[in-house]
Amino acid sequence: MEASMFKSQFKYYRNKANKPNETELGSCLTPRPTHGVLNDISEQSLKDLGLTDPTQWTVFEHNQHPGLLVVKNVFSNDGQYYWIHRCVVDYPAPPNLNNLSPIGLLSNDENWYDVCLNYSARKSAIFRKLRWVTLGYHHNWDTKVYSDDRRSPFPQDLARLCEIVARVVTGCGFSAEAAIVNYYYHSSTISGHTDHSEPNVDAPLLSFSFGDSAIFLIGGASHDDPASPILIESGDVVIMSGPSRLSVHGVPRILPAKEHPWEQLNNNAKADPHRDIVTEFISQARVNMNVRQVLFPGEKTLNGH
Repeated sequence: MEASMFKSQFKYYRNKANKPNETELGSCLTPRPTHGVLNDISEQSLKDLGLTDPTQWTVFEHNQHPGLLVVKNVFSNDGQYYWIHRCVVDYPAPPNLNNLSPIGLLSNDENWYDVCLNYSARKSAIFRKLRWVTLGYHHNWDTKVYSDDRRSPFPQDLARLCEIVARVVTGCGFSAEAAIVNYYYHSSTISGHTDHSEPNVDAPLLSFSFGDSAIFLIGGASHDDPASPILIESGDVVIMSGPSRLSVHGVPRILPAKEHPWEQLNNNAKADPHRDIVTEFISQARVNMNVRQVLFPGEKTLNGH
């Protein structure tokens, strides 16, 4: 059977013998304006979330995939470290779910980070085995269907981050209700798929990346549509909106980061007692927070109430 166009391109970019240049990985991105500054957000609020002044953000739209936006210069160096810390130290903790508990490498009440910090023998077995963590409405990997009885409180800081980014970049509201935090290592990939489990697919999908770079491959509604590669670097935000919201996409390759902005910190961030292990982890990894709005505006549960 002949491979689909997406699969063929995925295979090409996964092959480390092929070395696409940066022009190839960003040639179809066209600058576009943001929707302006938010007058109701204080400088301190932006700083607390690790954000730079929104007037300094640079937004690009892919001219072959309408609605696919890439936003750069969103986070300060301290901000990048803050979100890496959250993904490494806090988000793997219960009641959030992870890939290690179902296979017996963690008990249901253990935090991956605490085990890595306190048990050196177990750390060696699980430090690079964490693949995903789910927040809020927990993604069901088997049924692809959300359920109200598989829902945990959503982190307030991440919800606020998404609200601000969506308003500045798209001019629209956004309610963060589910997230998958993906952890990538140098040989990691994610094959082509669509994100269609959410009842509300009119709301955009927000993706925040930190650490190593990645080749992000996006196609169309079908695996047989042509796909485009984009280089995603630490601190970049990808927004899949409009026609691109349900497009096939994947990550065929991870690339070492050329710069490590999360290491260039002010004194407060340098004083973080978790800094050594956080920096050790991200030195050979990429973390990606992929956030979705599940419900329609005004709804509190999946049954509409």
